[in-house]
Amino acid sequence: MGGDYESDRPTIITPVGDIQGLAAHGGFANALILSIGCHFGYNIVDADAIPKLTDKIDFTQVFAAQGATLIGNTGYGYGDTLSVEYSERLLVNLTQQLRYLELNSSTPESVPIGKALVRAKRAYLDRAVTLTGLDEKAMEELTLYGLPMWKVALPDGRIRPAQASLQAAPPPVNPRALASVDVSPTYALALRQQATARAESSQVESYFANTSVALDHDVNPEPNDTQAVAFRPIVPRVAVNVGAEGLLARGVALLAADYDDRALFSPLVSVPVTESEGVRPSVTANEFAPDRPYALNALIQSLVVTPFQFRRRAKEPSGIARVYERDAETGAGSMLFRVYYSPMRDRAAGLPQLWA
Repeated sequence: MGGDYESDRPTIITPVGDIQGLAAHGGFANALILSIGCHFGYNIVDADAIPKLTDKIDFTQVFAAQGATLIGNTGYGYGDTLSVEYSERLLVNLTQQLRYLELNSSTPESVPIGKALVRAKRAYLDRAVTLTGLDEKAMEELTLYGLPMWKVALPDGRIRPAQASLQAAPPPVNPRALASVDVSPTYALALRQQATARAESSQVESYFANTSVALDHDVNPEPNDTQAVAFRPIVPRVAVNVGAEGLLARGVALLAADYDDRALFSPLVSVPVTESEGVRPSVTANEFAPDRPYALNALIQSLVVTPFQFRRRAKEPSGIARVYERDAETGAGSMLFRVYYSPMRDRAAGLPQLWA
């Protein structure tokens, strides 16, 4: 259900009308209701309802009374002006997970709703170079009201999730002691352009995307792996699996890199959206940012690389894009990393466990 909501009513005109009309509808038995709407999943405690201002009945109660399952935000839902991010990406992940078959099942079984939601949030976390407050807010707010073991029946079109979506890194040399391995990620960058509007004018802004990823073409017809951080340029994203049996990746260092500086570059900036579009800022940075275009996602043992940096000093009309591209002739990687490991001798040295 699309729209902007308070916990007991739409704040704009929608087909469902008011909360009383929805309660009288009676046609949502066994339905799964998903919404990015603000406060759609906020449950009003009856004693806290304000007479003549808020209704004791909220959307979670109305749908539960009709035998429906609801997944919605307990606070503000967030999106991005020009790309799919934050609450939008979580719901994309969720609908993809609901389409999947159970990975280890011997018979074709669909994924339970609760497990699909856990995996959707895990997939969101897996992508992150860094988690911002908006990321944490989006993940924490999306809430399930209903029975988590229920499943969604699809007549056809189910697929099995890819078991190895990350590039595999070579194993460390010595698995019984402190070890390291050198990794040069493979990727291909493509320049994308997007017309944007500002208060004073409109212009074309650009970003680079990693096009070497294998995506579900029913959902993503064009490979376009990017990373967005609020009010910063959108950057290409490359993920490398650096997990190793019996070892734990602890750190990473950039050893060498080749890059190309491109002048007169206007980056596409991620702008979060709630009820209305946010202000599109002009990004300034005295030095190339981010200062480290890579990070180790220790939770899933992956190296996440964003092979792009940007610099525009104050009063400069445009900036410089630093692009770390592979050699087109030899295919050699433009960034060389060294990942450092320590033995996983006991449970205390291991990673936190997430069950799905």
